[in-house]
Amino acid sequence: MKLLKLLPALAIFALTSAAAFAQAIVPTYKNYASTIGGTTADYKWDLFSDVNRPAGVSASISGAASEWLAGIKPQGGANITFSGSSAFGSDTTDFLAASNGGGIYGFFSQTHFQINSVVPLTGMQSLVVQLALAEGEGGVTLVAAPTLTVVTSNGTVSNIAATYSLLASSTAATILGMTTNVDLLNYQWDLSGISGTISSYTVSWQMPAHGIYYGQEVTESTAVHANNVLVPEPSAGIAVIGGAAMLMAFRRIRRSALV
Repeated sequence: MKLLKLLPALAIFALTSAAAFAQAIVPTYKNYASTIGGTTADYKWDLFSDVNRPAGVSASISGAASEWLAGIKPQGGANITFSGSSAFGSDTTDFLAASNGGGIYGFFSQTHFQINSVVPLTGMQSLVVQLALAEGEGGVTLVAAPTLTVVTSNGTVSNIAATYSLLASSTAATILGMTTNVDLLNYQWDLSGISGTISSYTVSWQMPAHGIYYGQEVTESTAVHANNVLVPEPSAGIAVIGGAAMLMAFRRIRRSALV
């Protein structure tokens, strides 16, 4: 599946100095609820850091999968959680200080994460997941892209790849002495072909070593979307065309000056 690249303007990250951060990195997510239509349920997690990590979760976790499997709930969402996956095992993580940008830092392991919903929206037909992270070792964004597993009245359907995906933004930054990019990855699933009533679902993915994870937003909808709702907005397309035209004009001027 091809990963499409859009203008960084589609999602802006609040960054301070490239060398050091005076405040946390706060992702700005796109409001897909208004784009998808139908009845929607939207969940956004608070920033992950050493200050506002959930009660019972250590600032530094080394192989403590039991803490992660308890789940971290989003704003106003009791039935959907973020946690380490069943493959978390000996993954080593650390909730960073907000003064370092915040986020969950993966040390030398490739960290396994998941989102789990036990009471999805009734009649859910589409799902959009936005992930905010800093690229890890070797400039890798994810070791394994998110896959979806749904439990329905007709059985379980596992490892469903996203119907559409895109790199919504990428901002260069230096974090903890590492030169990297802070990315916003968006994934969309069309569930209209799934038979039976969906009773729960799990989205799983794997971060690279030295990756930093900042948060996510999940949007469920009853609308059927066989089309890509992640496509660039018309204004973004105009900006690209305008930029290309300006570049061509500049080249023409430069060539004239050299004659």
